[in-house]
Amino acid sequence: MTTKMTHAIRMELANAVRVRYAAAANKDKRRILEEFIADFRGSWAPISEDRGQ
Repeated sequence: MTTKMTHAIRMELANAVRVRYAAAANKDKRRILEEFIADFRGSWAPISEDRGQ
């Protein structure tokens, strides 16, 4: 079973990762992006589902 993330939670996570990524050394940026993608894999709902359109 896959749990869907709400739009607000996805935005909160993206903002937190954005701050980490900006402060990270170049060698750590790939790892941060890989973690970010792993968090979203399987939990991304299309915008039309997410907003009830």
